[in-house]
This record gives sequence, C-alpha cells and structure tokens, in this order.
Amino acid sequence: MKISTSLLLATGIIFVSGCTKPKPTHTEALHLHLIKEQKASQKIDKKIIVLQPSITMLDTKDAQRMDLQSQLVRLKEGIIGGNYDFNKAYKYKYGATEGSALKEDLTTILRNEGFEVIDEYQTYDDIDYSVRKSAYLIIKPEIKAAFITSNVKKEKSGDTITEHGLVRVIGTISLVSMEPLSKERISTKKIDLSKMQLEKPYTSIRKVDTHYSYASAFAIGQSLGKMTANAIFGSSEIDNTQNTLVSMVNAIHAYAIKKIKPRLQKEDILSYENDIKEIKSKKRY
Repeated sequence: MKISTSLLLATGIIFVSGCTKPKPTHTEALHLHLIKEQKASQKIDKKIIVLQPSITMLDTKDAQRMDLQSQLVRLKEGIIGGNYDFNKAYKYKYGATEGSALKEDLTTILRNEGFEVIDEYQTYDDIDYSVRKSAYLIIKPEIKAAFITSNVKKEKSGDTITEHGLVRVIGTISLVSMEPLSKERISTKKIDLSKMQLEKPYTSIRKVDTHYSYASAFAIGQSLGKMTANAIFGSSEIDNTQNTLVSMVNAIHAYAIKKIKPRLQKEDILSYENDIKEIKSKKRY
C-alpha cells in the first residue's frame, strides 16, 4: 500500500508539472566581427597572408600549470570539476566561429592600415609557392585556452541533476608573424586571457537515465517535500550553460581585438622589413 501511495503521488506531481507554464528563456547571441572596414589613408605595397586560427584546448596539466591559484583553491576545499564540459562545447560548437571572426577582424584591421591582405588560405601548406614568394609576411593566429570550473555543487532530485558552479577562462591568443618562404618567426604577440579575470556563475541541469519501477516511484514519493513546490509552481532553475559560454566567447573576442588592434599598426608591421630581408639573404630557395 505504501508503494502504491507513493506511486500515485508521484504520478500526480508529474501530471501537475506537465500542466505548468514553461519558464521564459533568453538565448544569448554571438556578437563578433567588431572591426568595420574603413578607407586607408595610404596604400602600402606589401602583401600579408592571414591564416585561419588554430584552436588548442589546454589539457588538465597545462590548465593547472597556468592556473595555479585556482588549483590550490580546489585542493584546499576539495572541489572537483563539473559534469558540463565547457571545453568540448567551445571547441566543437563555438571555436570555429570565433576563429573565423578573429581572422576576419585581423584582415580588416590590416586593410584599414593600407596593406593588401590575402585571406583565402586555411594553413601554410595551402599556400602556393608563387604566392608565398610575393608576400611580405604571414600572420598565423593561435588560440590556446581552457575553461575551468570551480565551487561546483550538485543536487539530485528524481532523474534530474542540478549543478551550480563558477567557470573561468585561461590561456592565450597569439599572433605569430612569419617570413613567408622560410617560416622563420619574426615576432609573436600574445594576449594573456587570464588577465581578463573573466569568471561567471553557471547552472547545468541534466537528466540521468533511470529504470522506472515501483522502487523508483517509492523513492520519488519519499522526496515529495522537496519536489512538490517545483512541480506545482514551476522551478526557478534554468540551465544557462550555453548562454554563459556564449557571453564568455563574446567577452574573449572583444578583449582580444582591443589588445590586438594597437599591435597591428603599419609602423610596427613595417619595422619587420630589415629582419625579413636578412632572412631572405641567408636562405636559398
């Protein structure tokens, strides 16, 4: 009888919760492509090739080495990382989009400075010899980042696990300038993402597979005190992991462009000319 009562109560809760009005949700949008094209005051007779950015997600050891403070906090408090994988979501869902936007903004910055920019190549190996021979410089952007979760707290209610925590970004965005024929590095300009101190709270809600049975119904019935209010009035919890990640991608891109733009002034780029000539004089192709 006790099991049957629990089953009926659980069924009633499921029915009532199914009738509740869905909670309104807000979807964060990507806001990239920040640089507007302007007419250059003077055309510069030098070609620059901008490649597609490479994206590397730092592994655990790299992330811990670059984020020692967060690591010590986790060890002290016994905190473990969350179940939601921000790194995988970034790499496979947003990384390519941000990379393309970064390439486009870099291209526009250089064109605004008066340079002729070639942006049709993904990697160095894609570039024909004749194109490399006529180019003044190659710029290869590199994104190396990790999203680290901390202060993670998890609660399970029925077949739902709710996770609260903080997520922050570390890593670098680099611009590697190379002599086109030899691939010799002329300069590497690094943007340290950890200096952003970008950290945001998040809530992850996910379902776990459960085998429905009288036993599970009884377990649900036992947790009525916690579940009834949410079932009748609607839970205030909303999974915001995607919105959190999108807002962080927007912030990272805006920060990177703000730091990069002053480093791509024509005076800086033209200052490489003597080094480029010296490399070409030593190499034979």
